[in-house]
Amino acid sequence: MQILPGQCKCIAHRGASDYAPENTLAAIEMAVELGAEMVELDIHSSADGIPMIIHDSNLSRTTNGSGNVSRYTLPELKTLDAGDGETIPTLDEAIVCCLEHDLSLYLEIKSEAVIRSVCEAIKQHNIFNRTIICSFRSDWVAHVKALNPDIITAVLFGSVNIDAAKLAQSVGAQYVHPAWEGLLDEPHKLLTNEWLSNVRSAGLGIISWHEERLTELRELVKLRLDGICTNTPDVLSTILNEQKGEK
Repeated sequence: MQILPGQCKCIAHRGASDYAPENTLAAIEMAVELGAEMVELDIHSSADGIPMIIHDSNLSRTTNGSGNVSRYTLPELKTLDAGDGETIPTLDEAIVCCLEHDLSLYLEIKSEAVIRSVCEAIKQHNIFNRTIICSFRSDWVAHVKALNPDIITAVLFGSVNIDAAKLAQSVGAQYVHPAWEGLLDEPHKLLTNEWLSNVRSAGLGIISWHEERLTELRELVKLRLDGICTNTPDVLSTILNEQKGEK
């Protein structure tokens, strides 16, 4: 599944994380079954420099381990249960799984230590046309672009008081990603016509926060964004298919 501008992608947030342990191969495979076209995965580094698919810097919330991911080597991390008997995947394992299922990847950098190795993995697997790297750290996004300008990138931000287009342009990103799910009961209203026009006139794509509420998902789909993250890809994919059927 290549990234195509102008076509809203169903992005499974941490995989199909409402139905399988987040950021695991099981969550990736479940996302495929539920109609996702991309998966959003988070990346930290092990003590021996291996990019690992896990959201938190600390192991305690999502595994039976404790302490920081970066304190443990790959063999040590692989002994942990990430839920339902799943292990923490390496980035390479996740890429192979996604390629087997024709999924694109939306990779969030959670540690500066993994930037170079993530860029190398994209080059090694030749997945430039099916991968976006994103981060809340715009300087890390700039670092990715400096290492390989062919990699597609996105900037994440939580404030509405940011000129999203200027932020993205300052680091060479092709997408903006507002993380506004907790700011309003109906956060889609923050994506005003003026805001959307400003971003699109700059030639940038738009990816939204993760959203699971049916009414909000329907409103976001109406805005014709480039991608919507969700823990429930089955709900979003149904809405997107309904929209396609109406055309």
